[in-house]
Amino acid sequence: MGQTQILVRRSVRHDVSIRGVLSIAPEHTGMVLFGPNSGAKDGWIECDCVDFSLGGVGVMAQVFVPRLARVHVKLFSAGEEPRPVLEATCVVRRTIMTDRRPMYNLGCSFIEMTESSQRQVERLMTLLSSEA
Repeated sequence: MGQTQILVRRSVRHDVSIRGVLSIAPEHTGMVLFGPNSGAKDGWIECDCVDFSLGGVGVMAQVFVPRLARVHVKLFSAGEEPRPVLEATCVVRRTIMTDRRPMYNLGCSFIEMTESSQRQVERLMTLLSSEA
């Protein structure tokens, strides 16, 4: 009999709803170019963060982004004057078309974390853990 592998998350994942934007990292702009109908503004497209963990984010976007593409993600606070609460570089690990709209669920892992990005992730995780 073959061995069965069990995938285990390394960190707690929180289901969230956080407005954000994402752009393709400069080194991968040749891989992905947002067309005129994508809604991109200055290279950024709107997205919704739907899950968050120490390892990365899951975002819903209306454009296809291929696996292994590097992206910059910004998440914003709620309210009348949203401010950035997280700015990080990620690599897309999975892209799943969720329905016919189209809408894509992008599973992204944090990479090349700066001290500032790491503090932002830890601050959000603390906030989300206290609300659970």
